[in-house]
Formats: sequence, C-alpha cells, structure tokens
Amino acid sequence: MGDILTQSQYDELLSDEVQSEGDVDLRVEIAEKRVVDHYRRDREGSLDWYYAGELDPTASVRLVGYREDNGTFDAQASDEDLTRRLRIVIAKVVEWTYQRDDIEHIQREMKGQSSVSYADLPQLPSRLFRLLDPYDESEPVSGIW
Repeated sequence: MGDILTQSQYDELLSDEVQSEGDVDLRVEIAEKRVVDHYRRDREGSLDWYYAGELDPTASVRLVGYREDNGTFDAQASDEDLTRRLRIVIAKVVEWTYQRDDIEHIQREMKGQSSVSYADLPQLPSRLFRLLDPYDESEPVSGIW
C-alpha cells in the first residue's frame, strides 16, 4: 500500500477492474515510487523559484509544496492541491500499467499472492505527469542549442 494514494482513495481514483486485481496494493506502491523518483532525479531547481523563496534547497523532490518526514511523504505538511494531483497521477500510472499488461500480454508468473513480471519496466509516458507541471520546479528547457 502506498503513502500518497491510500486505500481510502481507491474507490474514487481507481477503476473497479483495477481494484478487483489481487496485486493492486503492490502496483500502487510501485507507481508511487516511479512518480516520486521521476521528480527526484537530476534535481536542479530553477533559480527564479529559489530567489522567489519557493524552492526549498533541502528538499529531495522537485515539486513545489512536496514535504517529507524522515523520507516518507507527509500529506499534512504538503500542499493540498499538489497532494490531490499526485494521487490522481499515481492512479493514472496504475491504470496505465494494467492497460499495458492487457495490450502486450507481459509474461508473469504467480508466486503466492503476488505476481512477478520478467519484462523490464517500460518508460512512463510523459502525458501522465502533465497534471503536476504547475508544481515541477525543474528548469524548463529553453534557448537556442
């Protein structure tokens, strides 16, 4: 089970088909890690955001308003709208992984209550992250190359 998208939000954000799967909690946990890790890598905040006082140089995640407590997402301290958007994006990633499994028939093996996939994790489409664009503090690509 995830720290950001909790079971209490499943009914609101995940389809009935996804909720009926046995490994939904594991998929939510993996989706959370992939979404947060997307904003952890190459963290170099925009100088404009820094000088405006909106960039926390001690934060490890490139999302304005994202707060952690001992390395775990802190929903109480984080921006409320950002938290809502993160939950939606994580739910979209979970839904996308199930759709991808249906389309590509990724080979899996059942091991007890969970399944193991032998395929590499595919790159997530950038469209899944658009809802978080207003909070992304990474430096936008601009200028002439």
